[in-house]
Amino acid sequence: MAAVSDARHGPVIASERRDEAESSEQEWIAAARHDPRAFAQVFVKAIERLNRYRPREGATFRGWLFAIARNTVTDRWRRYHPTHPLDLVAHTLIDRDPGPEQQAIDADDLAHLSATLDALPDKQRAIVELRLAGLTTAEIMAALNMTEPAVKSAQHRAYRRLRELMTPDQDPSR
Repeated sequence: MAAVSDARHGPVIASERRDEAESSEQEWIAAARHDPRAFAQVFVKAIERLNRYRPREGATFRGWLFAIARNTVTDRWRRYHPTHPLDLVAHTLIDRDPGPEQQAIDADDLAHLSATLDALPDKQRAIVELRLAGLTTAEIMAALNMTEPAVKSAQHRAYRRLRELMTPDQDPSR
């Protein structure tokens, strides 16, 4: 294939230019299908400017129509190109993960809770852990082979003891 010089892009192979033109034409067709009113504008502008059309050597009427279409699409794109203010996008830039300070506080709280749970009797700790995992009373009864009154009573005692142990002046090892 012969190389053709393009002032903007340097040497270009003729088939590449044809592919670009076909691609551009396909985009215009897709745009016309998407917004027929914009497509109609091209013909309205062509009719309005028809009295100014002057054939030039090497130029075609078809090329003149394409120039109007390209300019119309470009103008419309510039005017109606959707923009998104930064404040609408800013929330996507915010890191929602806790920072190092919050991670340290969370780790400390988790260690305190773990030590507090270890201070509970085994059955009570198991009930609290299963409840925290989202199990219902019936599921806890089945998992621990306990009756409903026994689960509710042990759970009540566990929560009361946790409240006592979680106060700042209490030591979980006590």
